[in-house]
Amino acid sequence: MSELDVDGVLISNTEIVSSHSQNLISIAADNISSDTGIAKLNNAITRLLSAKTGREKTPDFILLETSGSSHPLPLVRYLRDHPQVCLHAFLSLVDAVMLHEDYNDGHSLITLLQQHLEQGRRGVVNLLAEQLMFCNQMILTKYDRLPREILTEIATAIHPLNPEVGIIAVPWGNLELEAVLAL
Repeated sequence: MSELDVDGVLISNTEIVSSHSQNLISIAADNISSDTGIAKLNNAITRLLSAKTGREKTPDFILLETSGSSHPLPLVRYLRDHPQVCLHAFLSLVDAVMLHEDYNDGHSLITLLQQHLEQGRRGVVNLLAEQLMFCNQMILTKYDRLPREILTEIATAIHPLNPEVGIIAVPWGNLELEAVLAL
């Protein structure tokens, strides 16, 4: 949703990932969940799957990182129906401090969502709830800034949105790539 591709610039300046190696494609200035965003995603995945990066096989994994404003369902549908891609996991990173401060430890999120649905309104509450409902792994970030009992309270409050989801707490968003790939 931004004209500036801050995440892409940060990631492309690493030793492992780069645009030059053809193992990074950044899509900026669009909402990836929109029709035009899905078209750009399709073009990017097609380029990744057909790129010759010194090896004859296609990538083992494609990690798609979206901005916080992405609606999950269009992405899930696109990836589910893609003939060459298999969706293994859909992770949602959730700021535990934000849930604590803005949503009464997560307790008001479901109530606000119900109010929005009854009133036919869409907003940040709907987006956050949808990201939690469609993920198969929820990652509570910034756990190091809250006491353990508040983290437990948050997890308990939001778990009804997705009763089958696993919840992992991490400091800031630090999650090892091996852990992501194991999901």
